[in-house]
Amino acid sequence: MPGYGIVGPAQGSGLLPWSWAEQRPVASRNYWVATSWPDGRPHAMPVWGLWDAGVFWFSSSRRSRKARNLTIDPRCVVTTGDAVEPVVVEGRLAEVVADPEALARMLALENAKYQTDYSIELLDPAVNATIRVRPRWAFGLAEGDFTGSPTRWIFGSSKSESSAWLRRQVDSGATGTPIIPMGWVERRVREEGARVTTGVREHLERQGVRFEPIAHKQTYTSIAEARALGIDAAEVIKTIAVRIAGGYVLVVVPSTCRLDMHLVQDAVDDRHARLATEAELQHSFPDVELGALPPLGSLLGGAPVYVDPEVFQHDTVVFAAGSRTESVKVRTADLFQHEQVTTAPLIKHADEDEKEWPR
Repeated sequence: MPGYGIVGPAQGSGLLPWSWAEQRPVASRNYWVATSWPDGRPHAMPVWGLWDAGVFWFSSSRRSRKARNLTIDPRCVVTTGDAVEPVVVEGRLAEVVADPEALARMLALENAKYQTDYSIELLDPAVNATIRVRPRWAFGLAEGDFTGSPTRWIFGSSKSESSAWLRRQVDSGATGTPIIPMGWVERRVREEGARVTTGVREHLERQGVRFEPIAHKQTYTSIAEARALGIDAAEVIKTIAVRIAGGYVLVVVPSTCRLDMHLVQDAVDDRHARLATEAELQHSFPDVELGALPPLGSLLGGAPVYVDPEVFQHDTVVFAAGSRTESVKVRTADLFQHEQVTTAPLIKHADEDEKEWPR
């Protein structure tokens, strides 16, 4: 913050402890949630919510603008309502949660906090989205020491989300030096690919899904992925993002099959449905490498998942875990048990005309 006079970490009142920061979202009654419209315009709305075990929770109608924005771009920022001692949290990927136990816990905490008596029907996943935001980083400051207290916390992607490893951003003014790590912080940021696959792994672990991670050489198609793994290509599934009115759906088919967009349009009931462009994918799913979308709508902003029946002909399937160098093997029934799945014919068969569809 050149020109603002921010001093070094050992000056002023010093760095704020995470315990100070976490008290603010716990105690805050109201919050602001900032998302992005599909065209990139910012959007902010006040919400009720709660901070529990290092994670922010809130609910919203699935038809609300913020929920629809998060379906397209799951990145968001959450702030406490107090601008005097604010805490600002940038989320990783907002997740729509449908697990009954998690919903019941969230509702109980919300009723206790706001002295309400809502029933579980309020969080019916078919009507309202219950959204969980895990922090990527947080920022806070105390008004009484504007130059000495500003502190930024960066969160690793380990299983212990609350064990934040911290960095402090300090500007030197003249040189503009960006980030100076505090001396007691030894952990380093993981490489991008490892972070992506770790996100898929942790997502499956949180859902209680047993899986086998498989590393392999870099591949660019699901057929090449099967060859690299030395398995039958029919056991590998590919996930394709399709743009529909108001967001995305994920379409899942065997890697050996061709997608029939006419069948896809019928399944999603949208004659204008089309394949997402590379630019859209990079904007909406920046943490996922092109060609490596996992079939996890609950990880990717709550996108509905459409699965061709032939996928279920296999007891186990293999899919790209967000990276071109790592895949995951899992029981088919386990993979989709927490997803909004619609089963519908989506592939072109050999006796049909040979119009090209994505492989």
